[in-house]
Amino acid sequence: FGAWCQRQRPALRALGDLDEHALFEEFRGVIGAQPDGPLSLADYLALGRRQSLVAPAQREAAHALYQRYRAWQVAGRTAGLVGLGAVGRALKWRLEGLGMTVLSFDPYAPDATSTLDELLAAADVVSMHAPVTPETTGMIGAEQFARMPEGAVFLNTARAQLHDTDALVAALESGHLGGAGLDHFVGEKLPVDHPLCAMGRVVLTPHIGGATYDTEANHSKVIADGIAELLAGGRPVNLVNPEVLDR
Repeated sequence: FGAWCQRQRPALRALGDLDEHALFEEFRGVIGAQPDGPLSLADYLALGRRQSLVAPAQREAAHALYQRYRAWQVAGRTAGLVGLGAVGRALKWRLEGLGMTVLSFDPYAPDATSTLDELLAAADVVSMHAPVTPETTGMIGAEQFARMPEGAVFLNTARAQLHDTDALVAALESGHLGGAGLDHFVGEKLPVDHPLCAMGRVVLTPHIGGATYDTEANHSKVIADGIAELLAGGRPVNLVNPEVLDR
């Protein structure tokens, strides 16, 4: 293969410029390296949210950008979901589709895989999907952040009351956590001088997880389908208080 590459060298500017036809003719089997496909998904979602991943630095030298924005591949990493309701399950199969191992903690879900301590110790990324109750308020604090692996990422697109924001800031400032993504804040917004607003390893969105053009249509269909199922004597898929059917 090395000799073949040398013969092709004048025609090559980069590895991506290999003459595929010549390569296939000269070798019986050709194995292509698998790219980090999830970047396409990240780009698509970022464009949908009118975000730019590297726009401020796009005029810098390509090599500098390549080194600055290097990241671990998603495939092969471990995600931990705290809460295995409708949103947690919707994220679960998507993460598994990207090649991640998915752990889950939910004392009310029989198919949850782990205790909270087990999940925190093993997950490269922890994502919150629990409701706010007396049981869950402040459930992730300094002690829990410390149990997460060094460099782990914390995501909370549920409610800010689930974690201790000051403890999160401390874990990020110390370098123990590698990053955080938040979509909700106590009082619905952060002060502009809040430490999180100045951190480059933090993604902040203003409670827009459900802000899509499809939301109203999807909600209306779910409600209408649920009412029709009830009137037919059935049990709607998204019924949150099934105990009322037994009265």
